[in-house]
Amino acid sequence: MKRTTKKLILCSLLVGFIQYGFHTSLTEASPQNDDQQQQDQYQKDKERKGQQNQNKQQHIQQNGDRQNQQHQGQQNQDKQRRDHQNQQKQETQKQDRQEKQQQERQNKTWQENQHKEGLQKEQQQHQKQDRQEKQQQERQNKTWQENQHKEGLQKEQQQHQKQDRQEKQQQARQNKTWQANQQHQDQDRQYQDRQQHEYQHKDGQRKEWQERKQHDWSNPVFHNDKWQKIETSHDEKIPFRWHESRSSVHERFSPDEYRMERIRDRDWDDRFPGLHSYRWHDNDSYERGHFWYRGHRIHDAVLFYDDGDTLVGIGFNFNGKFIVIRDDHESYHHDDSMVVMLALLLLAI
Repeated sequence: MKRTTKKLILCSLLVGFIQYGFHTSLTEASPQNDDQQQQDQYQKDKERKGQQNQNKQQHIQQNGDRQNQQHQGQQNQDKQRRDHQNQQKQETQKQDRQEKQQQERQNKTWQENQHKEGLQKEQQQHQKQDRQEKQQQERQNKTWQENQHKEGLQKEQQQHQKQDRQEKQQQARQNKTWQANQQHQDQDRQYQDRQQHEYQHKDGQRKEWQERKQHDWSNPVFHNDKWQKIETSHDEKIPFRWHESRSSVHERFSPDEYRMERIRDRDWDDRFPGLHSYRWHDNDSYERGHFWYRGHRIHDAVLFYDDGDTLVGIGFNFNGKFIVIRDDHESYHHDDSMVVMLALLLLAI
């Protein structure tokens, strides 16, 4: 548009210069009417110039209008183009926003899908792990049950073996008990036989003692009120034999370590007339038995011998009394405190 306007202005100027040159050439050819012609020419030129100026102004105005129109049109076109560009830009931006939103939605959907897939995979992984753990637990339970079954079988077998051993042990104990009972029964029979034999032997000895002469205990000293008969007989075995010689008793009770000593005391002899008294002391090294009386071990005693030097009586202190066992199988205790005191003194020496 601007280039066209410039071309029109240049053409108008060129036409004016040509007209002016032509008029000048005509004036020079007619010198007579120079003034008039000059005036006319001047007037014509003036008119022409005015007309040209007017035309020029019109042309300029037209060009200006045309330019304005063109400019206005150009502006409108530019505005339209800008509007169109803005519209296109807005549409492009809208489309970009839409595409961006769509892309965001797609990304969000993709992320959600990825998250869902991740959750599904994680869930599947957990389910797989759960199945594996469950299978492993089932295998462990199966192994545990098998081990428990094996242990139960082993325990049952061990229990049976233990019961068998216990039954065998019980049977062995029963057999042993039966054998022991049989042995005890045999021993009891032997003991009864021995007791019967001893009873028969004692009965024979008693008859023998009754037939032969015993010590004479008729002295009034042995029958005064100080002597009290003991009704309960002495059943425990004593380590002495009646009417055994003093030398025999001495030999049986460690002759190298102990010698029986004669008691020489007038008061004592007066209370036991016709008897010879000897001290006897028990010793743990004796191998021929010890002297027991009613469950008590007697460590010190007096052995009474007759004139024939044979044993006829045994005396000892028991529960604060002096007890005498005689060869006629009678037992007495003496309440005389003097006798008890003398016995304590004599046996303590």
